[in-house]
Amino acid sequence: MILDQFGRAYIETKKPERRPLAAAPVLDSWREYVAAGLTPERLATIFKEADAGNVQRQAQLFEQMEEKDGHLFGEVGKRKNAVLDVEFKVRPASEDRRDVQVAEFVEEFFDNLTDFEDTLVSLQDGVGKGFAALEIDWDISGNQALPKDFKFIEQKRFLFTDRSGYLLRTPLLLTDDDPMGIEIPAWKILLHRYGGKSGHPTRSGILRVCAWWFLFKNYSVKDWVVFCEVYGMPLRLGKYDAGATSEDKDALITAISSLGSDAAGIISKTTEIEFIQAAKGSVSGDLYEKLAQFGNKEMSKAILGQTLTAEVGDTGSYAASKTHNEVRLDLAKADTRADAATIRNQLIRPIVGFNFGWDTLIPWYEPIWEEAENLKEKAEWVASLLEHNVEMPVSFVRQEFNIPEPEEGEEMVSGNPKVENERRAQARGRESRSQAREDSQKDKWEKAQKKVQEAIKELAATFVGKKGMAGKITYEDVDTLIHEATVGVQDDIEAMIEPITDMIERAASFEEIGEMLYGLYPELDESRFQELLARSMLASGLSGYAAASSEGSN
Repeated sequence: MILDQFGRAYIETKKPERRPLAAAPVLDSWREYVAAGLTPERLATIFKEADAGNVQRQAQLFEQMEEKDGHLFGEVGKRKNAVLDVEFKVRPASEDRRDVQVAEFVEEFFDNLTDFEDTLVSLQDGVGKGFAALEIDWDISGNQALPKDFKFIEQKRFLFTDRSGYLLRTPLLLTDDDPMGIEIPAWKILLHRYGGKSGHPTRSGILRVCAWWFLFKNYSVKDWVVFCEVYGMPLRLGKYDAGATSEDKDALITAISSLGSDAAGIISKTTEIEFIQAAKGSVSGDLYEKLAQFGNKEMSKAILGQTLTAEVGDTGSYAASKTHNEVRLDLAKADTRADAATIRNQLIRPIVGFNFGWDTLIPWYEPIWEEAENLKEKAEWVASLLEHNVEMPVSFVRQEFNIPEPEEGEEMVSGNPKVENERRAQARGRESRSQAREDSQKDKWEKAQKKVQEAIKELAATFVGKKGMAGKITYEDVDTLIHEATVGVQDDIEAMIEPITDMIERAASFEEIGEMLYGLYPELDESRFQELLARSMLASGLSGYAAASSEGSN
């Protein structure tokens, strides 16, 4: 069985409800200014009505509170607009190809939707008032059903009691045609509930907490204004003669009153007006200001979870404000998660159902929070660990600070002059050692070539002395030369291999053999092998010459 967004049984249809619901010009134009002349008794009565399911006067009170109190308006705006700093992402329900296609379809819908940020802010109206509602205006074209607009519906248009007077969790919608309320059709209204306070939606709004301080603050500000009016001007005292008539007295009081606002008046010569200044320091209006400020702080705590991001004040600090802002960040995360859940369950679900079938899995809709890391604190943490001799790989440090590996030969920098100088010195040392090794190998090769050439000359001289330059070289001569060239080769090979054999017998692992070979190589004497190579080259050359001579004689 399929359930709609309110948990009611839903009969599958291919098209959504398109008839407008929010149009109610009579109800929308009617207003009751419940905030005017508000008293504790009237406020309690309004709340009792809302507890019974009738939120009309409570909703209008909350609206007028925002209009009359600048501090409250600003704090509520902060809470609402916090969602605009967050990016939302559509994620497939699974890696299945069909689920990926559904997610791409939904993501394309949000990309093409204009002013969706206003929709998110409208949903946030439920934070202060307990719930918020938007009517979905569906568009059906090209075998697709997609929302094209969202219309905000004021909270006063909803009734949380049925016709028998029982309290409902899913409200009825009041219209001009049916003032007792109608049931909301499935997938026609986004009804976002604020979950910051448990209980019925009529009692979960944060502005219920702020309403009392709004009332007390109004009393304080009203008395403060009266105080300023009385003590901001000198006392005007009128004096009249004992024989003054009633008309004279009335004229005198009229003149005194007009002096307060017009600074002008007409009196007879027999009357007198005296201005008496209030004694300085005898009366103070700080009490009213402190009460108003205290009310502001209490409202800020209720809305933002703290006070210092609203007003640092004399005792606050940047550090304290930063700490309090973390609390506000938690509330913003909770708000975005709640908004995402409402959009997924009440908007994405019908989009997928009408276009792909009601058995299709719903993509996820999630807020993406990317918080900037404090790299300075992390650097101090790493430095502290290194000071306490805690070893860590360079790759870990690069990964933590997102530092790429340098390319070979790439120029590098260092913020520490000492470290930079050491790095450059090490680089120069590496270059010097590399050049030294290169020069050593070149010199070694040149010496080896010289030895080979000398050995060839010596063998050639010996051979020429025996046979003469004019004589022909035969294969027997070549065999004789090869025999002379290889005399003692076995002994030389055994002498060279003997230290390697001993090293292998002493080593405990292949890694140790490799390390010992690096150390043994400079000590090996390859002069005998260089001489053997020279003789072999001569024998090879003479063999070829003998073969050529033999072919020529034939």
